[in-house]
Formats: sequence, structure tokens, C-alpha cells
Amino acid sequence: MNIFMLFLAFIFLVTVITNSLSDELLAQTFTDDKEYCSDYNGKWNSEEGKCEFTSESNQEAYIKSICKDPEEGKHYPKIC
Repeated sequence: MNIFMLFLAFIFLVTVITNSLSDELLAQTFTDDKEYCSDYNGKWNSEEGKCEFTSESNQEAYIKSICKDPEEGKHYPKIC
């Protein structure tokens, strides 16, 4: 009986940990704007909360990348 209870407790812990980790990983998709900006050689302006570019082609690639996915575009309404 004790082994069965330990097994159930283990399954419960694995389920809770897996669910919380997957939620955290999915949330990271839209939380690091600075890193996403730097991927396109932009510089993050923390005062205005936006990405600034010196190259127009990099800015166009950045916008195209964000707006091609409607779900991702929802997180950037000022851009899309």
C-alpha cells in the first residue's frame, strides 16, 4: 500500500512540474523583446519600449517575422 501511495505521489509531482514548465516555456515566446530585437540587429530603446534600427532592411525583416504569425502579431499591435 505504501509503495502504491508513493507511486501516486510521484505521478502527481511529475504532472505538476511538467505542466508548470511547459507553461513557462510557452510564456517565454513573447517576453524577451530585447533579444528578439537584437536577432535583427536592432537596438532596444527602453524609454520608448521599442526596437530601433539603423538598417531599413533589418527593420522590414523584423516586422515581417513578427506579423507573419497572427498569434505572435497580437503581442505587437503597434507593429502589425
